[in-house]
Amino acid sequence: NSFNKDFISSIQSTLSSTVFVGPLRERYLKDEEVFSFSYPFLLGKMGELSGSFLGTYGENVIEFPTPDFLIGENSKKQTYFEHLSDWLNHIGVADNIFTDDGYIFVSQNNNKLKLENVGVGVSQVLPVLLSCMIKTHTENNEIILLEQPELHLHPGAQANLADFFIATSLSGNKNLFIETHSEHVVNRIKTKKVEIDNFDNDKIKIYFASKDGDETALKSIKIGTSGEYVVDDYPDGFFDQAQKEAYSLRKKITKKDKK
Repeated sequence: NSFNKDFISSIQSTLSSTVFVGPLRERYLKDEEVFSFSYPFLLGKMGELSGSFLGTYGENVIEFPTPDFLIGENSKKQTYFEHLSDWLNHIGVADNIFTDDGYIFVSQNNNKLKLENVGVGVSQVLPVLLSCMIKTHTENNEIILLEQPELHLHPGAQANLADFFIATSLSGNKNLFIETHSEHVVNRIKTKKVEIDNFDNDKIKIYFASKDGDETALKSIKIGTSGEYVVDDYPDGFFDQAQKEAYSLRKKITKKDKK
């Protein structure tokens, strides 16, 4: 009985510090509802409570890494709106996010839009960014589960979103578990491995998931000091279609040149 109580207590403690953001996020993020903390769907099952959270806490100051963290700067104390503006601008989907006359607005290419009217890129990425910024526990044991956070972002924005994940992980703010199909996210991690002096291999790891019968098999994919993959044998399906096409094209060109 004591073991069961301890086990249940451990599960409850883990769930109370776990946030889940699914792949299909709400298109319209209104800020009219009253926000209350509820785990693991802190921002709603589809991120629909992001606007409500910002309407309530957006002006609160938090300490969080800015994009400059990747070039050696320390984390900064800013409001949620200021941090979100920095990262939305870095990713390339908006200039900034702010409040005006009781409403939340997003600026895109000098156009001022209400939060509920923003493009799909902002509405999809905002809950992802916000879930990683919200800190309700003093310990650094919070877990964020992100499923396909790159959806509806163009390749450049996907790569820049990876910068956000790298900064969040290296700063020790959160424990991120990211399920992604984006080679752009993984390739940016490889690039930063070479660029960043304090890149901690224990904090950022890549696993390739593949089906093994009815089970899912995970294979650790290490990154070398030159950004190369360090692996004995590449698992089936590891290379994306673009890489396969490029390899096939190179073989055909080489064959044609020989003729």
